Amino acid sequence: MFHKIRSRRQTFRLKMMNKLSLSFSFVLLTFFAAQCESTASQKQLLRSCCNEHVPGNWTQCLSTCLQFGSSCPPNVENKTEYLSSYCPTVPSTLQDCFDNVTTSNTPATPTPSPQLLECCNRSENQGCRQVCREQVTIGIFDDASIQIVIAACGSPYDLQGGPTDPMWDCFILYNEGQTEPNSGGNSSCPNTPTPATGPTVAPTALPPTFNYADWPRLQCCSMANDSSCLDACHYEYTGSRTTQSWEKLNLDCVFRATEGRLVSCLQDVSTRCRSGCSGLQFCSNFNNKPLTSFRKCDAEADTNAKAEYDNWVSQGVIRHPLVTINTRPLTTCFPERWKVLACAFQMMPCQPKTDTSLICKSDCLHLMRECKSNLLQSEEEICEILSPSYLQEGCIRIDDFLNDSYYKEDASFLTTPCSSSPCTTGKCIVNQACSTNEASCLPYHCVEEAQVGHSPKMSLEKVNLVQASLLPGNREESCHGYVNCTLDSNGECVFGGKLSNVSGRYCIEEASCSYKGKNYSHHDIFSDDCNICQCISSYINCTHHDCPVPQGSASIASKTCSPPYCSCPSLYQPICSSNGLTLPNLFHLNCHGYTDGGAIGQSCYQNNPCSSSASLCPSGSKCIPARHTCMSANGSALQDCPQYYCVSSNNCDQYQGSVICDQSGSEHESMCDFTNTNEKVDYYGHCKIQCSINRRRPVCSVNGDTYPSVCHARGMGVAIDYYSECNDVPRIETGKCEKVKCPDMPFMNTTEQCTGPTPPGACCQQCGSLINILVNKVQLSRSSQAMNVDSIDSTRIINRLKAFVDILQCQLYGHQAVDGSIVVLLLPSNMTSWLNIEACNAVSTRLSTLINRRSPLIAMDPYLSFLTAARSSPAGKVERPLSTQEPSTGSAGISGSSSLAPVSGLFLLSIIIVNLFWAGLSLDLR
Repeated sequence: MFHKIRSRRQTFRLKMMNKLSLSFSFVLLTFFAAQCESTASQKQLLRSCCNEHVPGNWTQCLSTCLQFGSSCPPNVENKTEYLSSYCPTVPSTLQDCFDNVTTSNTPATPTPSPQLLECCNRSENQGCRQVCREQVTIGIFDDASIQIVIAACGSPYDLQGGPTDPMWDCFILYNEGQTEPNSGGNSSCPNTPTPATGPTVAPTALPPTFNYADWPRLQCCSMANDSSCLDACHYEYTGSRTTQSWEKLNLDCVFRATEGRLVSCLQDVSTRCRSGCSGLQFCSNFNNKPLTSFRKCDAEADTNAKAEYDNWVSQGVIRHPLVTINTRPLTTCFPERWKVLACAFQMMPCQPKTDTSLICKSDCLHLMRECKSNLLQSEEEICEILSPSYLQEGCIRIDDFLNDSYYKEDASFLTTPCSSSPCTTGKCIVNQACSTNEASCLPYHCVEEAQVGHSPKMSLEKVNLVQASLLPGNREESCHGYVNCTLDSNGECVFGGKLSNVSGRYCIEEASCSYKGKNYSHHDIFSDDCNICQCISSYINCTHHDCPVPQGSASIASKTCSPPYCSCPSLYQPICSSNGLTLPNLFHLNCHGYTDGGAIGQSCYQNNPCSSSASLCPSGSKCIPARHTCMSANGSALQDCPQYYCVSSNNCDQYQGSVICDQSGSEHESMCDFTNTNEKVDYYGHCKIQCSINRRRPVCSVNGDTYPSVCHARGMGVAIDYYSECNDVPRIETGKCEKVKCPDMPFMNTTEQCTGPTPPGACCQQCGSLINILVNKVQLSRSSQAMNVDSIDSTRIINRLKAFVDILQCQLYGHQAVDGSIVVLLLPSNMTSWLNIEACNAVSTRLSTLINRRSPLIAMDPYLSFLTAARSSPAGKVERPLSTQEPSTGSAGISGSSSLAPVSGLFLLSIIIVNLFWAGLSLDLR
């Protein structure tokens, strides 16, 4: 019998050690759960106080506070005094909230369990028995109290399988809801009921009045790796919250490193990643790092970091929900590293390519080995809990924040206008129409927003409905629907909240795919040559870009135009489709299934949509050209895609931020100002002397359309390919255009030249970052139907993506590609600055990650939810040999050379000319 007990005990201990998912405090919280009583309303009120008044990144403070609403709250008279040991400061509003919890809702003082007291009496050590009874009687079951018991009674597990105090055997058997078989005397633990565990009701058993309380966070539940975390998440955010589901989610899932995707998603809802920090005092080494993103970077976080560090120093204890660490005096044990750690906990650096925000395990091991004090677990065990070995990609290196930023002097020209939250109402969006040298131009817009979910709420641009996750019928599918959103006076979404108010409900079987001999799971993203693909419910969805193939290859005929193996000549005879898309020639139009909307040889921009304005717009309104593409699930079936607005004094305020330069060279700050004149639109944006009628020259944009000037193209939100009328398409053999002279790429210095990606269908490289975005046409159709529209304006999609660019010196351009995908370019305003280029690369990677991770910021927006996969291709730099050779006029990157000739005056002059060209283009003509 002894061996059975020992085996069961070892199994339990191994489970604790291997899963690394429970702290001792949570184990004993589970032991005592059945003994504590508290009304449901009191629990809910106390948890609400903590969630509303304790910052979410005060993990130690928040988890301790939330214990007051758990199954077994600490038995203390003064909650704020108790919290002062765990919080940097205790907000006064939290005490006020506690005071508002009425006396009638105050839980009764828990009575010490005679069964647990009996477990204490099982100890053979008098000191252990006394300490155990004291802690059970007090009723404070946190890590600190558990450490007190362990100090008196020894560890509950022995790595060598040796004997431990019998008290722990009793607790273990109690936790399992079992009684040791009677062997006489005091050998048996008391018979006790099985304590409550997690939610056991299947998530499909929904009551008729089911209330979807927190739509954004419910969207995150599908990210959970563990099925029990998935269930707990569903219960927590659907209004069906239980004490057990709350404890499971917050203590066993949110703090578990293996649930990084779930945690990152929940963090996106509360505080999304933003570029760089500035103005920090205590965490000054976090300033001027524009290539790093942070979730919270302000004076409050700075103050909290200092308070947390001071707390560590004064107490010599670091409490984490999964482990308590006793330290040597930190003032003499790498204090600067602990300071970085405190700052990182508050600032929460984002890792753009991964879902984790973990300190590197090597840094953890170093601090534990040097600064530990009587650790009950080994350094390896603790660090494997906090930073598992298999999650080290993109981990946070303490060394990166030990010194002032490498970019301290250069980073000042990169500005983030929205970081100071300048909008008193609405959502702040960077005004990309502003140049850095235009002091009179306000660098941000304040646009209407929709605040969704519980506090802290997620902010979206104004929407009338959102896509929401619903509970699936089984674990092999995911279900979604659309919920109407009515904005109140504070801009908050007010939902009906009941199941009956969900429209367009659909479920997707999470089935795997097979493609070219390989298997892929549901939502997997992969590449097929130059195309991006995704597995969606056994269906493979890919972009259909022409990928260059070697000349003479047998597959050349099947690659020339894409679906289904069309044969298209490399001929530029543009034609405009009925949905406003310029295609290279009639063969491309037919191959991709579009309908002819104009004459052959004429691009969409060359068509004047207001030529017959008398019949287009009603009396009293003005026809304003508004060229764009209309995105629909079936482009060939789309017949109605108006390329104009009918604007009057009654509706002109709908077109916010529409600065217009008219054909006389006068500028109008709003559509309403322009409507009151008799002038015609020349282009959108501020008037530039370089784009005046007598100085402009035509340009070809990356979408294959010819514009009268740079200003006209950029006013339409598209980037420049080359400086002449469009006259060629890329050859399938090389991917290059034989008739085109591409601009020279800019130089960062005398030896390094920018190199970058070439957008699909374009001729020339771009000194910036490219994002290819895959469109799920089935999802596009669902969004269109939910919004009761035939198609979605691509301009609206691009403008909503611009909201994710927080650096003024990064310009986002975008268009719909021939295959229906979205092509986005992020170009630096200063293409001769490697820092500016890298900063835009980082923004591009961050946006791609949000799409690939199915963040609620993307997935809930009906204008973005069908963007399901993205691939970012950053700009780079290549070595340019110092020779007398003039810069190449081609678009390809220039390779380095091992033999460096002296720098000639002609060479330096050519570099100056190229850089002046790009600087003037990116600043003055932006």
